[in-house]
Amino acid sequence: MSSVEIVKDSVVNAANRIEEAATVVDGLEAGTQVEGVATALPGSDSAAKATTLGATWTQEYDAWAQSVREHAEAMRTAAADIEETDVAVAAAYRPGVPV
Repeated sequence: MSSVEIVKDSVVNAANRIEEAATVVDGLEAGTQVEGVATALPGSDSAAKATTLGATWTQEYDAWAQSVREHAEAMRTAAADIEETDVAVAAAYRPGVPV
C-alpha cells in the first residue's frame, strides 16, 4: 500500500522559495538587454522591433512574477487547509471505518 504525506511546513517553505524567485525576477529589467540594438541601428526596423521586444520582455517578466506570487499565496492557503483537514479527519475517524 502506498501513501502520500504532505507536510505543512514543507509546503510553506516551498511557497517562500517560489516567492523569492519572483523577487529576483522583479529586479531584472529584461528589456534593457536589447537597448543596444535600437542605439546601434537608429531609425531601422530592427531598432523599432528591439524596442518593442524589450518592452514585451519586461511586461512578461512582471506578469510571471505576479503569477508566481499568486501561486505562492495559494500554496500557503493550501498548507493551512492541510492542517485543518488533518484535524477534522482525526476528529471524525472511527476505528474500522474507512476515511
